Amino acid sequence: LDRVGRVMAPVMVEGQGPFRFIVDTGATRSALSPGLVARLGLPTDRSPPVRMQGVTGEAVVPTVHVAWLQAGSLVLRDQDLPVLQPQVFAQADGILGVEGMSGNLLDIDFVADRVTISRSRAQRAGPGFLVVPVQRRAGGLLIVDARIGRNPHPAIQDERLPLTL
Repeated sequence: LDRVGRVMAPVMVEGQGPFRFIVDTGATRSALSPGLVARLGLPTDRSPPVRMQGVTGEAVVPTVHVAWLQAGSLVLRDQDLPVLQPQVFAQADGILGVEGMSGNLLDIDFVADRVTISRSRAQRAGPGFLVVPVQRRAGGLLIVDARIGRNPHPAIQDERLPLTL
């Protein structure tokens, strides 16, 4: 966890790193901080800008081309990744979104302070694990079945929000 309680993962970008990325299952795309883009010397004028939407609004932001990005067994190749404003990151170097997570297992061990991303082998969860069925919708958002009183409602599952069952 970083100083504000966000889950962080080590990520390699084009063979350099590891860099500290926020694990954000509510983000459909991964993104880089301007500081990391400067450290890596990635040009921001060769890739098209994109429109990003978040809970606080939307903005058109520059992108940079990344030949490869790796976090455990998750590998993204030849991606134009958005570069977000520095205040989004605090001390982080980037955001690791859900793109590329398909077929991978994200294991966050808060006691051991460890994040592991490995290939999913369709095995059952071990003792002490809770399995929460989710559906991927709207560009990668994780939707869970929830209830408000007696009424069923879909809810977005995000690791920053506690999930109470």
